[in-house]
Amino acid sequence: MKKKILIASIVSIVLNMILFCINLISANMFHNLLFAKAIPGGECTEYIGFGVNLLKIYLYPMTAGGSISVSYHVGFNLISLIISIILVFLLTFIILILIDKLRKKKNV
Repeated sequence: MKKKILIASIVSIVLNMILFCINLISANMFHNLLFAKAIPGGECTEYIGFGVNLLKIYLYPMTAGGSISVSYHVGFNLISLIISIILVFLLTFIILILIDKLRKKKNV
């Protein structure tokens, strides 16, 4: 059981760090998160995923001839990172238990 917990922990941390880095690079270079949940809110949209928070604020002109500009704010979101680590850990742990049960059934 301890081995399954250790494997699930390592898989969860490694996978979340990879996805965190992908989202962070994507947010800073392309102003978009690849793995995130979008939360629209009027003149802004917030994207939250794997510890990265991207806030897009749409600045509408007050004149007829102006163009819309967008402001981007990238931040760290500890809660989403912790939740994703826990969820991936639980999923990996359940998969390891199911694999172990299937192997035991096959041997009997």
